[in-house]
Amino acid sequence: MKVFFTQNQAGELRKGWIYIRIETDEICTVIHTSTVFDPYPELYVWLGKIRDSHLPAKMVIDEEGGGVELITERIDTDLLRFRIDPWLYREDQPRLEALIAPSNLVSAFTNSITDFIDHHYQPPLWSSLDNLNNINWKNLLTPGNTAYEKWEQRLAMYGGGRARNAQYLSVDQKILHQFKSDLSTSISLSVHGQLRDAYKLASFYENLITDLAVKEFDSHWYQKRQSEIHQEIGELHLPPCPYSNPAQHERQARLETLKVGQLIDGRVREIRSYGVFVDIGGCFAMLLNSAISHDPIDDPKQVFRWHAWVRAIITWMDIDKGRVLLSTADLEPQPGDMLIDPLAVYKSAEETVRNRVE
Repeated sequence: MKVFFTQNQAGELRKGWIYIRIETDEICTVIHTSTVFDPYPELYVWLGKIRDSHLPAKMVIDEEGGGVELITERIDTDLLRFRIDPWLYREDQPRLEALIAPSNLVSAFTNSITDFIDHHYQPPLWSSLDNLNNINWKNLLTPGNTAYEKWEQRLAMYGGGRARNAQYLSVDQKILHQFKSDLSTSISLSVHGQLRDAYKLASFYENLITDLAVKEFDSHWYQKRQSEIHQEIGELHLPPCPYSNPAQHERQARLETLKVGQLIDGRVREIRSYGVFVDIGGCFAMLLNSAISHDPIDDPKQVFRWHAWVRAIITWMDIDKGRVLLSTADLEPQPGDMLIDPLAVYKSAEETVRNRVE
């Protein structure tokens, strides 16, 4: 298997995009990676899990509304099944599937991206922040034995520990995660002329590195003072980026109206072997097979058809990544009711939710 990274496709350069071309003897596919949903920190975690045999390992590369899912599963002691599935597209077949040794898969990706960074990468064409040079990709080629929890902690720090994998973070790590977020906020405030608020954030963290270096980091004090600083600054009102995508803003606004535990209506937009993608009014949510009913289900087509009405409970959200998980099983008055009469489950949904709250 061969992997290639490039910032141009068909001779055209497009700012904010990097393309990954993956080839086997039988097939090749191209993955579009967008700086809007920067996948590279998470790609680093995914490769690290493969290197350290924490399998299966999965990740989604979002192409601003669609994308692919990278899946690696062990089939024996020496080989993995590596698969690229479409994500939020009306396709049933994998885009690519191959058997490969774990070390070969990691080295194929890592050697290619390090070669790309060393010889072809143009940071201004990717982002105003130089993301790829700030990740130690060559470290993945060093044999390791990192605990599963460490990779989950890294993923939470990269991808938004407030909503995903937060249970793996210590109090100290949550404070550092907030520091990372506040650093970006401080830069945005400066760019938009809110210098006083930017300095409030920046000056608070001036001693953080020193406290960590001399091992005198008082997490309780930082947590309290962090909260005070945020109260002093108040809610941020940054002007929208003039080059931003209106549809993206609409999806983000819609996500911010949702919350875990909310009863929501939608329409089926995609039926896959593992679950259903539901349009919930401007953004997509995932209803996995295991969350359709308390009784086991082999094929979601037993219950749903394309464009059918769905009523479900939101069970998990990651607003930063634009991901939502749903459950209809939690609306069943009795286990298996979704397999018998979904409409009856939907009609009694408010009462079911109300009774569970009480």
